[in-house]
Amino acid sequence: MKHDRKQNHLWGGALVLLLALGLRLFDLTSLPLFYDEALHIVRAHQILDGQLFAGLEQNKWLYSLFLSRLFPTGPEGPWLARGLSALWGTLTVALVIGIAQELDSPRVGLIAGLIYAVLPLAVFHDRQALVDPQLTAFTTLIIYLSIRLARKFSLWVMLALVLALFCARLTKLAAFPFFVLPPIAFILLNRPGDQSWTERRLLRLPGLELNARVQAGSTLWANLALWALGTLIVLGMVSFIVDNASQTGVEVRDRLSADLSNTLLADLLTEAGAEQVGAKLQTVREMLSRYLGWGPLLFVGLACFAAFRGYRRAEIIFLLFPALVFGMVPILADLLHFQPRYFHVNGPALAILAAIGLLWAVDGLESVTGTTARVVLPVGMLLILVPTLWFNFRLLRQPHSNLLVQADADAYFESWWSGDYWEPAIAELRDRSEQQPVVVLADRHPIPWLKAQLGSREVLVIEHVPGSDRPGTGRLARAIGQDRVGFILEAGYFDQDVMAAASDAALSHVIGYEGYAEGAIDLYEVVGANGAMSEAIYAELGRDPAFMADEHAALATFIGQSAQPDGILVFPARHADEVAQRLDNSVFELPSPHWPLNYSNLVEGLNRGDPALHELGVVIVDPLQTDPNRILLSALHDELFPLQTEHWFGLINYRMFWTETNSNQATKVRLTGGSFEETITLETTTLWDAVIEPGNAARFELNWSSPVTVQDDFVIFLHITDRDGTIIAQRDGQPAAGLRPMTTWAPGETIRDRFAVPLPSDLAAGEYNLHVGLYHPESQLRLRVSDGQGGPDYLWVGTLTVN
Repeated sequence: MKHDRKQNHLWGGALVLLLALGLRLFDLTSLPLFYDEALHIVRAHQILDGQLFAGLEQNKWLYSLFLSRLFPTGPEGPWLARGLSALWGTLTVALVIGIAQELDSPRVGLIAGLIYAVLPLAVFHDRQALVDPQLTAFTTLIIYLSIRLARKFSLWVMLALVLALFCARLTKLAAFPFFVLPPIAFILLNRPGDQSWTERRLLRLPGLELNARVQAGSTLWANLALWALGTLIVLGMVSFIVDNASQTGVEVRDRLSADLSNTLLADLLTEAGAEQVGAKLQTVREMLSRYLGWGPLLFVGLACFAAFRGYRRAEIIFLLFPALVFGMVPILADLLHFQPRYFHVNGPALAILAAIGLLWAVDGLESVTGTTARVVLPVGMLLILVPTLWFNFRLLRQPHSNLLVQADADAYFESWWSGDYWEPAIAELRDRSEQQPVVVLADRHPIPWLKAQLGSREVLVIEHVPGSDRPGTGRLARAIGQDRVGFILEAGYFDQDVMAAASDAALSHVIGYEGYAEGAIDLYEVVGANGAMSEAIYAELGRDPAFMADEHAALATFIGQSAQPDGILVFPARHADEVAQRLDNSVFELPSPHWPLNYSNLVEGLNRGDPALHELGVVIVDPLQTDPNRILLSALHDELFPLQTEHWFGLINYRMFWTETNSNQATKVRLTGGSFEETITLETTTLWDAVIEPGNAARFELNWSSPVTVQDDFVIFLHITDRDGTIIAQRDGQPAAGLRPMTTWAPGETIRDRFAVPLPSDLAAGEYNLHVGLYHPESQLRLRVSDGQGGPDYLWVGTLTVN
């Protein structure tokens, strides 16, 4: 029978814990993120970035430290942070069950655990990424260990108590009242019993055993002595951590004053002090009404009455300290903001008192009226569970400000502390970051929410600091240059001129809506840049020259051993100095390029080039990143004449071009055309030079089209032959230097293919035939000529005169 009852209690405890965990984990992110929640997540990011003591300056370190172990570095960060609080809350439920069993009975333990599992004060705050659920878990553990020590001395339990005090202190400064709870437990709950002296084992390790003579049945003095020693050790360890933090630049705020100057005690009799305490008491009354309910408060009152009548007087008096007495600390503290969550630590003791009061009333009614507990107990539980579960149902289904105490309604819905105002912009950024890494520039107000809800894996958040030497736009430009999509968030009511700082940027409006105090919130995407911002972007494009010394050396060796160009164009400009140091050639950059590369601007810049340049070498570093849409290559092809060969040196691409200005007497010669297979037409052939000298390059422009979609990427060849048909120079390649393979042609579209063919320096004077044809790159089979002069598989388009 006893075994079955124990099994039932175990199953009941497991169900209570599952209920508690379910209430705390269900739809965790339905409530907007509160400012303090965002700060804790950001501090976890800072710890992961190497700032180990982030959060200690506010005396709230340990929660962020634990949270950092979950790596909340993405959009899942808020869920992980709130999930951690839910786990602390569930642990507290288990401790409540254990404390109630120690003080009364397993039945009281189950009822106390059930009350705390559904208590709105606990459920609401255990679903938030705040330090309070963790603090409550440690302070409840302190209560449990203090009771265990008062009943039976154990060095291991004492060590656990010291560790709990240490963790509670580093979680939040509000843990200090609980430092005096152990001696209260030792005094109130100590059981004197036999007064004889006996040997007690304190510690047993391999090769070591520590014993002491203590008075049997009385562990008061041993507990008090070790508690005092443990408290000193805790304070010393905290001081050591604070000293180490100060050496890293973290200044811990001292919120405790020995003369109590940071409390309201001295001002209680003044009108201002009385008004402040009155406002706090109003919040407390509202909190008790909404988050506890009058049912639990009724049974807490019955527990106090039971103690007055002599029922478990010591245990109830002990619980009144963490339940009510310690609750006066935040009321009397001189706090800038007073929040209902400050009473979260009082919830476990209140739930236990309510359970004791309920069972005392049930037992009393049973003895007086003869009514069985099976009838009275459910009625009492209904008084507690119906309003609490109804509150929880509405909280989980659709949280809104009407449910909450006004202070919490302000924090989560109605003031600038609420993350609700930033959610539309954050949702847009979150969606974009799933496609490509993102960088966003904003003033300081939305920064915590942006960092907490977007994380640091795919999103870089930059704070704009007006008037500083780091306004943020330079970092924004560099991040864009590192292949991130750039955004600027204008914060409306809070804006600190972030738009003026981005005057060099071309912006596209993404989303706009009304934010706090009717201030507009607008999100812009950076789609272009000029001036200093453009230069900063291009300064980051491509790999750092310092890490490409071998590639630059190989490039310089190749250029030095081959035909020397008249000048070398280097893109991006950050590599120009590295190239110039290794070569004697004239090295220059694109003049103030727009970002991203703009075809018209590039063409204009190329047309302003030095007319004395005949051969131009072009160096493009990491073109997949610096010119992903091949805009620069398109402009070079359309304005210059590419030679067939290109060379790669790691990520460096080197090409040679023949310019339009290499001969002031240049005259265009229009040659003939023709068609192949009745589908691919050579509309016109233009020879740029009527007469050319040996050693120069003949420049050609071929215009192609097709009335249908071409299914294969055929290769175009141009052969320069003598009268005997011997090929003395040739060019084979895809149209437009590979930019427009035939499978990309639209029906009816005219494709311009420009190129230069170098002639031998010893070529004899005379006229040479020009043959054009197409062949398949794999089979090498040529296409049949269907219209035009020449042979069956090539067109004769004219002659070239060599002087």
